Amino acid sequence: MGMQQQRVNVDLRSNIDDLIKQAEPRDTHHFDHQDRVAHLACAIGGKLSLQTQTLRGLSMAAMLHDIGMVTIPKAVFDKPSELTDSEFELLKQHPETGYNMLKAVEFPWPVAQIVRQHHEHFDGTGYPHGLTDAEILDEAKILAVADTVEAITSTRPYRPAANLKEAIEEVERRSGTYYEPDVVEAFLRLVSNGELLVNGYRSQ
Repeated sequence: MGMQQQRVNVDLRSNIDDLIKQAEPRDTHHFDHQDRVAHLACAIGGKLSLQTQTLRGLSMAAMLHDIGMVTIPKAVFDKPSELTDSEFELLKQHPETGYNMLKAVEFPWPVAQIVRQHHEHFDGTGYPHGLTDAEILDEAKILAVADTVEAITSTRPYRPAANLKEAIEEVERRSGTYYEPDVVEAFLRLVSNGELLVNGYRSQ
């Protein structure tokens, strides 16, 4: 490896470390969420036979997927009751905000776009841009399922944690609408093989 490439790698590592520090939440829950989502997303990606470099990019995007939340008032994302329409619209800005924070960083993977797309839906009903199947990166499709499963099985200010069975039922029900069917199928294979532990819930 040449000196120039080594310098590029050091600069990238420094940028990534700085970004992860920004992504660290005002409480530990959100950092733990990102870490768990990264592990689950990579497990799904492994089932889909993604190449190692692609998995690395997926892991990085997962660790940064909610970085845009740093601009959302804590009173909104930690509200112990249902959000108002205006609060939800504010919350929906975080993928685009995250994209704008990341787009200037020269990652070897499309991290900024994955972050931007992680709330897009297979059928075009997601946000921020209403993208459909072919317009959404495969990594973002995986991240969407991992994010949903982790969120359902985590305690939130407005509700207790649900069990893994409920998360499974949700992604199965939304397969082909919110979620890419191949990604859902890969997740279900992890579950059926007993290869998954999510927030203390083992799949078998």
